[in-house]
Amino acid sequence: ADRGRFADAYAGLEKCVPILAARGVSGTLAVALYWRAFCADMLGHYEAQRDDAEQCLGLARRLKEPGIEVVALRILGLGLTRLGSYDRGVALCEQAVALARARHELAWEYNAVAALAHSLFLAGRYELAERCCREGIEVSQRLGLFVTGQAFLLGMLGDSYTGQRRYQEGIEALSNALAAFEEHGDRRGQALCLLKIGRAYLALGQTGPAGEYLQRAFPIFGELGLTAHEDMAIR
Repeated sequence: ADRGRFADAYAGLEKCVPILAARGVSGTLAVALYWRAFCADMLGHYEAQRDDAEQCLGLARRLKEPGIEVVALRILGLGLTRLGSYDRGVALCEQAVALARARHELAWEYNAVAALAHSLFLAGRYELAERCCREGIEVSQRLGLFVTGQAFLLGMLGDSYTGQRRYQEGIEALSNALAAFEEHGDRRGQALCLLKIGRAYLALGQTGPAGEYLQRAFPIFGELGLTAHEDMAIR
């Protein structure tokens, strides 16, 4: 999953989750459910994401595992937002941020803030998403470990700019994210930035550079098995 091969990861998790479930309630089962929900999110299986995230959240609370609860809240919030339940999805991501901050866990906070920024963007609340991205970048800098994490948030900052029709600022933020993803070999991050930069150029009516970026994006999506994104780039 960390390499962007979500289809392969999902297939493995489909085999291991039933085995873990047969052995009873455990933190390992909760973590496996989280990762399956995470991969489902990346593959566009949003109902499956919601179902696994709800089960993961229930287990985390039953086991009194706040770290798992944070990630369960964030992935459930994202899933509900993608399914159109914007207020509830954003609220769950906000709960994840509050829990992480209450525990003074920066890594948890980074993950929760990133999910909140994404949910706000999906809900069309672009100015709030922009502010949240800046908070997340500051958290990732304090951690000092998340170079691609900063790039991910820079990419979402670019999304928030383009949502506000600030396309040139969006292209600049996305280009900085693209450079970081390329430096660290994050193929999915590269492809997403290429796709988004292409879209921003299209919005500016600059079809030449748009085509160049989009042509670079869709083979990477194909390589990673992300067919929905591949089709999007081709269109």
